[in-house]
Amino acid sequence: MNLNPIVLVRYGEIGVKSNRVRVRLENLLIKNIQESLNRGGILNYSISKTRGRILVSVPKENLINAALMAARVFGVVSASPAYYFNFININEVATVAYELWRSKVTGRKFAVRVSRTGNHPFTSIDVAKRVGAALYPFSNGVDLDNPEVELYVEIRDNYAFLFDEVVNGPGGLPLGSQGGKVLALVSGGFDSPVAYWLMSRRGALVDVLFCSLAPPVDVIGLIRVIKYLYDHWVFGYDPLIMIADCTQLVNTMRGLVNSHFMNIVFKKFLYKLAESIAMEGNYMGIVTGESLGQVSSQTLSNLHSASMGISVPIFRPLIGMDKDDIIKLAKRIGTYEESARMIEPCSVFSRRPRTRSTPSRLDDELNKVINLLGTVKASIIKVNASELSRISEQSLLSNWRINITSTNTWDAGSCK
Repeated sequence: MNLNPIVLVRYGEIGVKSNRVRVRLENLLIKNIQESLNRGGILNYSISKTRGRILVSVPKENLINAALMAARVFGVVSASPAYYFNFININEVATVAYELWRSKVTGRKFAVRVSRTGNHPFTSIDVAKRVGAALYPFSNGVDLDNPEVELYVEIRDNYAFLFDEVVNGPGGLPLGSQGGKVLALVSGGFDSPVAYWLMSRRGALVDVLFCSLAPPVDVIGLIRVIKYLYDHWVFGYDPLIMIADCTQLVNTMRGLVNSHFMNIVFKKFLYKLAESIAMEGNYMGIVTGESLGQVSSQTLSNLHSASMGISVPIFRPLIGMDKDDIIKLAKRIGTYEESARMIEPCSVFSRRPRTRSTPSRLDDELNKVINLLGTVKASIIKVNASELSRISEQSLLSNWRINITSTNTWDAGSCK
């Protein structure tokens, strides 16, 4: 029997869309899977689709890696490295399963899971019984509730797909499916990269705005976090990273702004900066990593005051999450380690920070430094995520000068 290696890629809510939308999202998902495979060094593959599945045909030696790369793409629920063949009857399915899996079940308890699409003279249970009977003599018995080995047979018309591994994907919608982009305020800590990931998971194209308080140390930390997100999750888009020098802002705030309000004034200044960039760059909103009540600047009162007068939507995907929830998700995504290394030695701290504010009082304090908006905006350097790998951390540490593009050179100075 000629077995053909293939990756079975499953999607979720794409399948419940209208036919026109479903086809568009399937095609976008295929494009993003192609980028994932290409960036993962997978060669000589072909992609097709059938009802509810994307099929990636690859050489046998690339099968596992192709499944792992496909499972990194937003919109993919899971992927399985599999083998398929054309069959005539279920005895052939049992024979192939016997050859493929008998060593895997030897001395172990197993279960056979069967799904079926199409019209057949047999049921899924019939297939499971026949395959199970072929493997039973080598095993330690069948255990459908807590098996040591799970074996899967997927029947699609006259083709059988056999696999024993399911690699979970992020789910969500294909990157780019929302038809627009948003601007994320990313600090590099635990929260904002998770917010970035969640918005990307829902199909939004997300660019980054970072306010540097301690260049180049915090810039290096940001680069590490964003590079990880780009390398492992962002397929189908090359995010723009904007890095602003906020050291002058912080120094000026310390001399002018009421110390009880510095945190919230700094937050609203960032909102105003992001708003200005969003309006010029046709962004559909601002994304933050704020969680309700997590710190003093994120109380309901302070978030309300800071949001007043901002003319673009502010998306807060973490707003209802506990810190433990966010940390768990950061570990799942893989940004936890890099975020834990992030250093913010010149963070803006308030003395006995206020948990309540009014829009008018906050604006009075903000007006003391709002004239620096143009200066901070002019300091911004821009680089695409795909270019981050060529930025040397050592040169940043020794030189303090970031020369990322031919048109943007920034001497960040020092943080005092």
